[in-house]
Amino acid sequence: MNWGIELWDQFENVDKHCQQGIEFVEKYSKFVKERTAIEQDYASKLRKLVKGYQPKKRHEDRTVYSSYKAFHCQLSELNDIAGQHEIVAENMVARIVTVCNQHCSDMKQDKKKFFQDGRRLQTELDTLERQVEQSKKKFEKEWKESERLQTNYERLDGDSNATKADVEKAKNISLSKKDMVTSCKTDYGAALVKFNETQKRHYGEDMPNVFESYRSSDNVRVQKLQEWMLEYAKFDSNVKPIVQKCLDGMKQAAEAINSELDAGFVVERLKSGFPIPGDKEFEDYTAPKQNSGDDNGTPESQRNSLNANRNKKGGLSWLFGAKKNGTLQRGSFTSKRKTWLKSSQVVESPDFSHLPPEQRKKRLQAKINEIRKEIKKEEEGRNGIIRMQEVYKSNPQLGTAAKVQPEIDAANQVIAKLQAELQQHETWYADATGKSPASIPAPSRPVPPKSGSKPVTAVTTSASTDLGAGIPPAPPLPGANSSSMIPPPPPVASSKSSPPDVAAVNDDESQEDPSFGDDFDEDPVDPVGTCDALYDYDASSEGEMSMRSGDTFQVLEADSGDGWTRVMSEHGDGYVPTTYININFFY
Repeated sequence: MNWGIELWDQFENVDKHCQQGIEFVEKYSKFVKERTAIEQDYASKLRKLVKGYQPKKRHEDRTVYSSYKAFHCQLSELNDIAGQHEIVAENMVARIVTVCNQHCSDMKQDKKKFFQDGRRLQTELDTLERQVEQSKKKFEKEWKESERLQTNYERLDGDSNATKADVEKAKNISLSKKDMVTSCKTDYGAALVKFNETQKRHYGEDMPNVFESYRSSDNVRVQKLQEWMLEYAKFDSNVKPIVQKCLDGMKQAAEAINSELDAGFVVERLKSGFPIPGDKEFEDYTAPKQNSGDDNGTPESQRNSLNANRNKKGGLSWLFGAKKNGTLQRGSFTSKRKTWLKSSQVVESPDFSHLPPEQRKKRLQAKINEIRKEIKKEEEGRNGIIRMQEVYKSNPQLGTAAKVQPEIDAANQVIAKLQAELQQHETWYADATGKSPASIPAPSRPVPPKSGSKPVTAVTTSASTDLGAGIPPAPPLPGANSSSMIPPPPPVASSKSSPPDVAAVNDDESQEDPSFGDDFDEDPVDPVGTCDALYDYDASSEGEMSMRSGDTFQVLEADSGDGWTRVMSEHGDGYVPTTYININFFY
């Protein structure tokens, strides 16, 4: 449908319609903006709610219960739902509100231009029409004046009393006026032709183009609104599956609540380890008493010792103290209040002796495990510095080996301090339980030591140990033309040990699920360098790799002080003696 033909005389109304369309787009933009504000406010309140109900640090021991885990899962999923609402708000702002406002600005500029073009064309046509009317009026006026002069000439020509001069004068004036009428008639005709041509072009070409511009702009506006409304619905539909997954997670967490398991955790958490008190003995006061050095009665049971404070004198006697001469002593309130506060506070001992036996055992075991992890971390850092020092020794242009020695010494001091602390806690554990604490298996090479090889002292964690003593020395490189100069292969390091039995790690704690970790694949190890085999070597146990002199490998793990290096070839990977190869690191 062509607006230029159907609405040729509705220029003002068409412009008004487009203005209303722009106002509608602005209204829709405002609606979406308010919706995003609601979404953001809702997400913010959800996050605030989740934060307010997060477990406090003093309640961390309760998180082992399945009901607590389900609630924490519910909080986590609710936090994710809040994030989805934030995503909806962000998408609506970025892809609807911002674009909508920009489009409104563009439409206003286009509408202003269209209106100016249409107004200019109408003004030009109105100007030509006024010129035609003026030419017409002038022609009419001159024609009437010519008719009057012609009538006056004819009257004088027929009057016998008129002089010949008057007749001639009237005749000349009439002829002159007829010439003026002819000229006005020509001007009027030319103006009319021009007006008609302009009017035809105005309603046939110029204004239809303006109306078509209005129509195109309005069509774009309607299409954009359609796109925005579809996007509006799409944003919500996109997050629905994620929100549903969050709700399913809440449901699964709730279904995982196990009252029997929680009951077991209560026992494990609150068990004191004290034996159940036996029967009280009958005390016969009629029987003759035996003299003894201690006349304080029978010893109290553990139950009575734990509830000793309950057997003290009740009421407010502790508050006021004893009276002297019927008068309350000055200062008794303050002194006894301080005494009561001190007696009611439990002083935490470094060896956790203030706890019941079972709880003390658990706390000591946890502390020992924590110290062992710290020692392991420090040892890994120290060994890395040692490897760097070896690289500097073999390649002095990369750095000075002596500069890293203070870092090694500092690391050894930290390790020594941690080992002393570990030994102290292990002693406390042995005193409390009568046996050594469960050990955490440290990562070791998966290859047992080669039979018949000379033992090589590995790098120890003591600060006083020589750090370079455990690293096998590198053999001299063979000459290019003298194979007889190649020395015999050096002894293979024997500091490797088989991995400890995981089943014997902790005989008191529950075993981990053996299926844990099945869904996780080991990440590929990036090579740290290349190496060339200097001697032949035949693997004798699982995990080792055979090689021949001159073979080239990629180094996956450098020697950590046990005399073995992990390498890789096209046939696989394994461990070879460090002194049998020449390593070129990438760094």
